[in-house]
Amino acid sequence: MRVTADLTVRLRPVGEADLAMFRRFCTEPGLIGLDWAGFRDAAAPARRFAVDGYLGDDDGRLVVEVEPERVEVEPERAAAGIGTHPENVAEQRSLEKAGFQLDGVIRACEFRAGRWRDGYLYSRLRDDPPSAALAEALPA
Repeated sequence: MRVTADLTVRLRPVGEADLAMFRRFCTEPGLIGLDWAGFRDAAAPARRFAVDGYLGDDDGRLVVEVEPERVEVEPERAAAGIGTHPENVAEQRSLEKAGFQLDGVIRACEFRAGRWRDGYLYSRLRDDPPSAALAEALPA
């Protein structure tokens, strides 16, 4: 996908203000969706931050900040594709509002929580008309 000038993406180091959300990731099952790995020590993020600021030699984290206006498919690509979980109805509705269409089910594409899970594949063709929500948001 090509990002237009209207989209700003920044990567920044983890800051102390992010630790509250990291603590919530450890204790709130519904917060990060189906990839939640179970209850964890809520104090662990602060300890890790104190050690290396989440910028370790073996692994690390950067925070992605995005201010989206619109995303366009590159001229050499005919479509943009996105995968989601069948249980994630809210994401499916968001994709549909953005003009993506369900292409199909990818069977047994992910091993999670002790079993193989299906995934849904959505796409948006470059010739698709803008969704109603996108058309309202774009300047005239």
